[in-house]
Amino acid sequence: MSLSYFMERERKFEIAFLICIYLLGFIIRIYPKLLVSPHLPSFLGDVWYRICMAQYILDHGSLPIPDIRYLAYGNVPLWYPPLSPIFLAFLSKITTLDLATVCTRVIPFFEAFTPIPFYFLIKKWYNDQIARISALILALTPSFIYLTGIADLQIFTLWIIPVALLLISEQYTLKKAIILGVILGINFLFHLSYFVTLITLLLYVVAEKIEKKPIKEKIKFFLISTGISLGITAWWWVPDNLFKWWIFHISTSTLLQDITGHLEFYGAPFMILGFIGFVYFCTKKFNHKIFIIIWCFFLFYEVFSENILDILNRADLMWLTVV
Repeated sequence: MSLSYFMERERKFEIAFLICIYLLGFIIRIYPKLLVSPHLPSFLGDVWYRICMAQYILDHGSLPIPDIRYLAYGNVPLWYPPLSPIFLAFLSKITTLDLATVCTRVIPFFEAFTPIPFYFLIKKWYNDQIARISALILALTPSFIYLTGIADLQIFTLWIIPVALLLISEQYTLKKAIILGVILGINFLFHLSYFVTLITLLLYVVAEKIEKKPIKEKIKFFLISTGISLGITAWWWVPDNLFKWWIFHISTSTLLQDITGHLEFYGAPFMILGFIGFVYFCTKKFNHKIFIIIWCFFLFYEVFSENILDILNRADLMWLTVV
């Protein structure tokens, strides 16, 4: 049998695997919702906020300016990325479904796609087998299912991070920098976790420096792409100087749970499996090892920042104190 035969068979297997991952994710997310009213979903506060803004768009044909969440406090500019409520309003318009039903019956089609970009990143950086195992574990992780199953459009950030890492890990070209900049701009207009994407890319550059690899082109890649993303979104954040609002006036938070709460949230088996996998990764030779390690520590700090500040006796910096 020829090499082309085996390559074609491998390609078909990959397509079948990704379809199975998508269908598995879709069924896990849609089936429980079909058992109850479409108006009885599991939403976090931010999702209700987006639904409220989307309803305003449907009712008035414009963005809710000033921000309707803070009307009681005065004229607060629209500090929340506008593309999220516009997207929900658009889906409601074309499907003729109300917004709660869109979130419980339509958004799962998008949410189920979330593990797939990570598959391609891991395949590029490592190999097919590791990519398949990782994608399957990710698709079955309870916290991942929950946070990508409640109509939180932060899912687009989870699509973009692996794509951004794929691009910046390749040889720099202006075309790729422009593509990455446009992708980052879309990310910014959808969710403020855009800044998590930027930090992730910056950590990648730092890891390359630690591994003594040339980073001049990577820095150029990062700066040009970030500049483009800020430029194409300037119409939104420049007029009201939103960076000032985000830094000095608007308080947000990570998950305000103690360590026991996180254990329940992630699922003990998957948390234990994650720690075992991390230790194994640290003791073996893998590509991009430094980046994965410092990225994990960054994510750990982001999740447990409140607990860490409490242990350090810095209650003055905790979100609950600030608010």
